[in-house]
Order: sequence, then C-alpha cells, then structure tokens
Amino acid sequence: MPDLFRALSRPFRDKRTYAEFLVGIALLGLMLAPAFTHALDNFENLFLDMRFKLRGERPFPAAINLIAVDEASIDVFGHWPWPRSVHAELLDTFRHPSFRPAVVGYDFLFENKNEHNPEEDKALVFRTQNMEGKIVAAYFFEKGPGAGFEHDEVKEKYLEQFAFPGSPSVPEQLDKADKVSLPFSEFAAASQLAFVNTPVDNDGRTRRAQLLMRYRGKIYPSMDLLLVFNYWGVRLQDVRLERRAIVIEKSKIGKVVIPVSAKGDMLINYYGSLEHVPSYSVIEVLKAVRNWMRGSEDPLLLRSFKDKIVITGVTALGLGDRRVTPFQQYESGLSLHAQLVANILDQNFLARASPEGSYFSLILIALITTLLTMFLRIPKSLAAVLALCLLYFCAAYIFFLKGIWIDVAIQEITAVVIFIGMTSFRYFLTLEELKRAQSRLIQSSKMAALGQLSAGIAHEFRNILNGINLNVECCSKPGLPPERIQYYLEKYKQTASDARVILESLLIFARKNESVKTPGSLKQTVQSALQLVEREMERCHITLFCELQEVPRISYDPGQISQVIINLVNNARDALRDLKDREKQITLRLWDNSDQIRLDIADNGTGIHPQILKRLFEPFATTKPEGRGTGLGLSVCHGIIRNHGGDITVSTAAGKGTTWRLSFPKKS
Repeated sequence: MPDLFRALSRPFRDKRTYAEFLVGIALLGLMLAPAFTHALDNFENLFLDMRFKLRGERPFPAAINLIAVDEASIDVFGHWPWPRSVHAELLDTFRHPSFRPAVVGYDFLFENKNEHNPEEDKALVFRTQNMEGKIVAAYFFEKGPGAGFEHDEVKEKYLEQFAFPGSPSVPEQLDKADKVSLPFSEFAAASQLAFVNTPVDNDGRTRRAQLLMRYRGKIYPSMDLLLVFNYWGVRLQDVRLERRAIVIEKSKIGKVVIPVSAKGDMLINYYGSLEHVPSYSVIEVLKAVRNWMRGSEDPLLLRSFKDKIVITGVTALGLGDRRVTPFQQYESGLSLHAQLVANILDQNFLARASPEGSYFSLILIALITTLLTMFLRIPKSLAAVLALCLLYFCAAYIFFLKGIWIDVAIQEITAVVIFIGMTSFRYFLTLEELKRAQSRLIQSSKMAALGQLSAGIAHEFRNILNGINLNVECCSKPGLPPERIQYYLEKYKQTASDARVILESLLIFARKNESVKTPGSLKQTVQSALQLVEREMERCHITLFCELQEVPRISYDPGQISQVIINLVNNARDALRDLKDREKQITLRLWDNSDQIRLDIADNGTGIHPQILKRLFEPFATTKPEGRGTGLGLSVCHGIIRNHGGDITVSTAAGKGTTWRLSFPKKS
C-alpha cells in the first residue's frame, strides 16, 4: 500500500505538475458557482432540445383524436369567434352512442353570456348537458389581482367540485393564482372544469406543462390531467398528491406515478409533429355529420371518435396561442395538449436527474479532464477531452431515451474551461522557461563569440599596456623637462582612454540581461562592436568598409545588437577564410530608410549553399566544420532582431558573396 501511494503521488512531487493540478481544481471551484445558481440553464435547455432532435419523432397513442379550428373552417364560418350555435352543432355530433368519445377536451373559453342572442347559449348548454359530464371545459388562472377585481362566488362554487381532496404532502413551491377566468355559470355547471395555463422557459420555449395550480387554498388539475383521469375512469378522490409526484392507484390501471416539480409542472417528453395523430377540421366533422344525417355517407370519420379522448382547439394562424417547442417554431395549443396527454397515457415521462447527481458528474468530469490535461501533451489531451465530452453526451442521450434528463451543458463547458485554463497556464509557464532558456542561449553565444575574439582583444590590450608602460618610464627619467613630462602624460591619457572605450564595448557586449531596451545611437553601437573585431579582421587580412550615417535614436539593447553585429561579421570572416582570387572585404552600411533604420553587413565571399539557405535560422544549422561552430548563432540573431520588432533577411549568390539586412522600426 505505501508503494502504491508513492507511485500515485509521484507526479504531484513535480512543482509544475502540482501547480497545473491546483489550476484545474480552482477552475472546478469557479464552475461550481453557475452549477449551484443554475446560471447555465438556458444552455442546458438547448442540449435537451438537441436530444429531442437526435431521437426524432415517435407515434402517438391511438386513443387521441383532434378537432381543429383551422383555416379551412374559418373560410366557411367567417372570422373568429364563431356563433355559439356552431359549437352547439359540433357538440351535438358526440351525443350518438356510436360516436360518443370517452371524454372531450373543449379548449375554448365562454366567459360571458351572449346578451344579444341568449338562445345560442341555451343550445350550447343543452348540448353540453347531453354529454353527461364528458365535456372538460377550459378556464384560465391569472397572477396579480387587478384593481377592482371581485370573485364570482357562484362560478367558483362550481370550480370547487374539481379540486383535489386535502393531502398531507403536496409540491412545496406550487404555483399560486390570484384570480380565475371561468365560463359563464350555466355552461360551467354542465361541464367539468380544468385550467389550460402553460408555463414558458426563460428562452421563450415551452418544455413544461402545468399540471397543478393552487387557488384560494385548494389545488386544481389541468385539462390534460383531467382528460386522462376521465379516460381511465379515475376520480379525483383516487389521486394522491406528493411532494414530487401525482400518484394514482386503481385496479383497472394499477399504480401510476406522474413526476412533477416543486412548482407542480411536468417536463413534456415531446412526441413530435401531429402527422400521425388523427386530426380533423371542424368543417370536415360537421360535413360528415350532415352527410350521415342525410344517409349519404358511411360515418367512418365519426366512428373514429368512439371511446377516444377528443381534444378541440384552435390551430389557425393568428388566432390561437402559439408556442416554440423543440420540434416546431409555432406549435399550437392543441398540439401541446396532444403531447402531454400522450405522455400520461403511455406513462412515458421525462424527469430531470437530482442536483446531487449533476454535481457528482460535474466533479467527476472535471477531475478526469484535469488528469488528462496534466499527463498528456496538448494535441493528445485535446483529443482525449473531446472524446470524454462526446462519451458523456452519449451516456446522457442513452439515459434520455430511458426518460432521465441528465445535465450536459455545465459538465461540457467545465471540461472545456479546465482544458483551456490549464493549457494556457502551461503555455505561459513554458513561455517563461523559453525566455529564460533564450537568455541563457544568448549569453552562451556571446561567450562563444568572445572566445573567438579573445586573441585579438588580448593583443589590443597588450599594445595598450605596452604604451602605458613606455609613457610611464619616459616620465620617470631624471631631469626630464616639465613640458616633456606633460607630453608623455597626454600620451598616457590617450592610451588609457582607448583602453576604456574597448573595455566599455566589451562589458556592454558581455553583459547578462533580460533585454533592457534604452534609447541610444545605433551608429555608436556599431562602431563599438567593430572595435572588438578590428584586430581579428587585420589578422585574417580582411578590409572593413563602413558607411555609417547619423540615424535617429531608437530604443534597443546595445549588448544584444552588438552580439548580432559581431556574429554576422564573424560569419562573413569565415566565408572569406578560403578566398584567394580577390581582396577580402566586409562592408557595413547604416542608413535611414523612411519608417525604418537599415543596417547591411555584406561580404564578397563564396555565398550560402541553397540547402542551408532553406533552414538558415533553425538551431544547429551550420556549414562550418565540426568544432568550429554550434549552429546557434544565426538562430540567436534572428530571435534578438524579432524581439526588437525588426527583421533580418539575407541575399546571397554563389561566388559573389552574402548580404545580411537588419531592419529596425523607429518606434520599438
């Protein structure tokens, strides 16, 4: 066990790996805040819609029939609302025993009497009474009592007949209504009453249906719930309300548990479009009735209503309540009734997983993402994290097919955030390490260049010391006139000044720093760098030509630019090493070119081979014999110039020489 613990903890002993792990944990803690506050629920809803689209449509139960007030019916009966005599004729269709449905959902609100034609109201009430309580009429609950609103005690007395009996346990956050819009009294007395309120999510889509509502201390069922109760022969007394469920226990159907939220609503497990639901227009039904009564048509259409749930509502554009759903942009209220009734009939419910399960899966996904990002390189960890997200979505989709909605958005977003955060942290750490390595490489390259120049520099200082000694000896001769002593001291001072200039150039060049850029004269830096190589060029019989103009002062690092100049001059020296047919020359030209300052370093050597030219600035690319070059000089020069915001280019021709062009921006 101790060995296993040491093996598991070994990666965390590395400070960098441990820091990456802490970054992952910190990002997990950050993402727990939107998980607890449900800030990403709109994204979660979109993932739910995606699962509906992936699953596709499925058949509705055969027990549902629809009758629609559609455009064809409007063309015949005129603008809406229609005379109530049309509704009475439609309800009269169902009175014959061969056509009578198990229950009819009538999603129209007749709130006030028709004062101009009371006979139509009487006909409507009479036809409703003939249905012997099989009509479920719509009403609406409203929130926020209006000024001067008064309760209609007569109507609400009828409403109380359709309230659930008292229950010791109910959804604790059940929506509460302040007022109600009921049908006129006679129609309410002849019908069953059920509300048709439908909630809307924050993004404007309808994914839930309100099944229960509290009003004046009592709890009432929705139309969809009451339709199914009637179809199953269930009384309200047979129903038990619980904190998260509506429970029905009846021998005919057994035990049915309908899941609801704390607010009394239920997720709609959408079936899809109404193409597979028997659906007829009002005018089509009335024509079939009239033809049957004349004996000219076999009433097959009317027989299809027998013992079914028939729901009637508006589908014509511009008339009914339209909703956006996962399948449709403009879903009619009639379609929503069909979807929800089908859910309850088939007991095909969709329930959201518990918050605890969501938090557990979030933490698990976050930890796996953290470990994958820690121990794999970025391309592999990216592929692994994407595969993890896809695998989790597939698992969530499988649960969705079984009726369980598992959160996906917060988990997937957390995985992406952790991957990006840890990868960015690793990138910045690597960038800092690269900067330190580059600084060490630049310093190493400086020392290599100093090593190559050491013989010439030593010779220069030997000459300077010899001159100083000679002047001091001359001054020390006895009886020397004062004017001669003054002369030798002036010579001594000049020689010491030359030594100081060379020493300062050497110190600037060899200084170890993090690219400290200060305003300065580029011409002076070029001259200082050339003082360090002049003796070496004389030794190699190379002539230096300088065309140095006065250019504007720019911000740069004198030590690093000196290094670039010396490296390029040394490369030119090596290119001229074996030249015998003409004079060896290196030309330096500095000039002001509009928005840039240019420095050219040219030689008349052998040029650069095309194969080397392709990878000239790559590390370890060199044409020098082994032991005479590391291949790092040009790579370091390229990095220094780019760090100064400039550019370095080369033009070369075989047998004619090479020109290096350095470009510096005037604002760097």
